Amino acid sequence: MRGAAETKAGRRWSTPEVLRTRGARVWTHRRVVIQAGSAAGLAWFLAQYVMGHEMPFFAPISAVVVLGASAGQRLRRTVELVVGVAVGIFVGDLLIVLFGAGPLQLALVVGLAVGAALFLGSGALLINQAAASAVLIATLYPPSGGIYYTRWLDALIGGAVAFGVHALLLPGDPLATVGRAVGPVLSTLADALTATGRALREADPAAADATLAGLRATEPLLQELTDALAGARETVAVSPIRWGDKSALGMYVTAAPHLDHAVRNARVLARRQRAALRTGEAGPPVLAEALDELAAAVRALHDDLDRGRESVDGRRHAVRAARLAGEVYAAGVGLSTAAIAAQVRSVAVDLMLASGLEESAAHAALERGAGPADDG
Repeated sequence: MRGAAETKAGRRWSTPEVLRTRGARVWTHRRVVIQAGSAAGLAWFLAQYVMGHEMPFFAPISAVVVLGASAGQRLRRTVELVVGVAVGIFVGDLLIVLFGAGPLQLALVVGLAVGAALFLGSGALLINQAAASAVLIATLYPPSGGIYYTRWLDALIGGAVAFGVHALLLPGDPLATVGRAVGPVLSTLADALTATGRALREADPAAADATLAGLRATEPLLQELTDALAGARETVAVSPIRWGDKSALGMYVTAAPHLDHAVRNARVLARRQRAALRTGEAGPPVLAEALDELAAAVRALHDDLDRGRESVDGRRHAVRAARLAGEVYAAGVGLSTAAIAAQVRSVAVDLMLASGLEESAAHAALERGAGPADDG
């Protein structure tokens, strides 16, 4: 039975569909493949043939490690790697020269290297590289003629090459990266606002529960957006090819924290809506209209960010949403409905700030639109 199952699994893993999927995965990440291979080869060439270092294995290792670092962390990772390698090499060379090689010396070398790394900083890469470098020095490459000062230089060469390759050889498209990350955030927010308005019209507490659950699940999406922005800003900073994207990327950078606030305020709004429906407090139809306008503002903002333009339509929808919410207070509503109206205004302000308006200008725009809602 087991043999038959394994044979069946083997056939499944060797099907043309799986091979095509894996081939597509390699093709999708071809830039990483080219960058890693090029960085490793170039780092070795520079360290051995330009600097004259014999067996500069730390150069290609550091190049690959730095390229493999999370986007947006390469500079910090480069510093941690070089410092970690330097600490491990120095401690390893010094102690092996003084006390020789062996299991006790290895234990002492690694312990002292990790301790020195912790003293200098708490970065995980710094500590790991210090320990790994000390092990290599104490076992595979013990010093035979004194301390080798070129080894940490090889690590520096590898880190510098990785940065150069990342900046010049097929750098990623920062706007596309951020666009892919911001899309799910804005789509989820717009859909949730629409669903909240529908739940209000239909007096459906279950729908309100589902909407709130969806908004609570946006934390990973927000984190992905934060990570994508960090990587994009790094790419734009170090890659001359992408310097022209600074202005468009700046719009996303401005919008991101306010989108985070908008999502959190929308959660409060959805929670108050659920409470109102469960207690039988029905909001006026104009409140559902305000929620629809908020959703329209989010979708307009999404489209304008993609196009790299000022979100005039998004601001117009946000002002109208706040204006409609203002009418709710005149309808003599209950506490939960009044709180929902207040959150509509809060989300409207968040969206206007995300569009690039200063806070004073956003509030002034809402005050100018505080009269009865029009149809424009």
